[in-house]
Formats: sequence, C-alpha cells, structure tokens
Amino acid sequence: MSTGKQHELRNLVTIAILSFIIFMFIAVDYSQFYWLFWLPVGFVFTTFYASSDFDQERKHGFMAWYWRPFAKLVPHRSPLSHWPGLGTIIKDIYLTPVWIAIGFFVTGMLNISFEILIISNQKQIISFFVGQCLADGLHLIFDIESTFVKTTSNKLFKRGKYARN
Repeated sequence: MSTGKQHELRNLVTIAILSFIIFMFIAVDYSQFYWLFWLPVGFVFTTFYASSDFDQERKHGFMAWYWRPFAKLVPHRSPLSHWPGLGTIIKDIYLTPVWIAIGFFVTGMLNISFEILIISNQKQIISFFVGQCLADGLHLIFDIESTFVKTTSNKLFKRGKYARN
C-alpha cells in the first residue's frame, strides 16, 4: 500500500497535469473557468483533508479530530471510504456540518440566503465534487497498483524464480 506521502505527491503531480489539460480546453471559453479552479480545489482538499486512509499514518491536518469517529466506524479499504463516488458521497454526508458552517459563513459575508448560494453555485459544487471523486479514484488506483507490485515482488523474490537459497 502506498504511504500517505506517496499518495500526496502522486496526486499533486496528477492535478498539475490535469489542471493544464483543463486550461488548454477552456482557454477559448472562459465561461467554463470554474472547472479550472474548483476541480483542483476539490482534488487537493480530498488529498490532504478527506483522504480515504483515515485509520492509517496520515493526520488529515487540522481536521484530524473530526475524522476520528469516522475512522472508528468505517474499516480501512472499505467501499464506504475507498470507492470513488460512493465513498465520496459518504464522506461528504459526514462533512455536512462543515459544509453548512462554511455556507452560513459565506452567506453572512455576502448577505444572501443559503438557497441562493447553493442554486447560483451548482456548477462550482459539481466541479468540486468531481475533483473529490477523481482524488478518491486515483487513491484507489494507487492502492491497487502498490498492492499488486508488493505481492508480485514477494512471489518473485521470496518463493519464485529469484528466491535466495
């Protein structure tokens, strides 16, 4: 299994490349600019503060205290935490109090209603969620890849063709 630092580094390299690709597609049409901003924000937020490895070595930054109960309820590599889409939705449901607090803070600053904030920012919310799903998907791919490499190398070097006698 990849370490937290490996996940973070791979995710940052991937989001840099992905952001460049998105920029190249929207360079002509800046009405789609929210994808360039909110998708990477969702991706980075999930990488550092809402990663699937709650019970592992990662500390989740300033949100570590918030994730402790979730880590005790959801086992490691469970579909409830690791599957892109399903795990992302479950983590976002768990984060609902945080999202509501942020929403009320923004509505107070902008002097608008919560409903108007949500309705007027649907595309931004969707692109943030897509970024979260991509980060979760990449996390799962890296976990599968590292598990495959470890099991294959263990078979080769401990019992297989290149084993020491």
